Amino acid sequence: MARFGSTCEATPGAVSETVQFTAEQEVIADARSDKFIAGKPLAQWKLDMEALDKEMPRYHEDDLADQVTDGRVLRGRLKANYDEKVRLRGTKP
Repeated sequence: MARFGSTCEATPGAVSETVQFTAEQEVIADARSDKFIAGKPLAQWKLDMEALDKEMPRYHEDDLADQVTDGRVLRGRLKANYDEKVRLRGTKP
């Protein structure tokens, strides 16, 4: 994921422009983010859940839960994704 920052001069009339982070800025931003998240287990849980939501949105998970309740069997990757989301929901801080 490319991140962008803006340049801003402190002089009147200066123009601000959007620029892509350098590799060094990316490392610094990642370290700051990791440090912030480390002290906040719920923030990490939300990030993990967001990553799983890309594979299986909540509405799809709910539809599958109804199917499982009706006795249908899930297989393969669908089952793996569903099981992982159910497991992760159980670990919410």
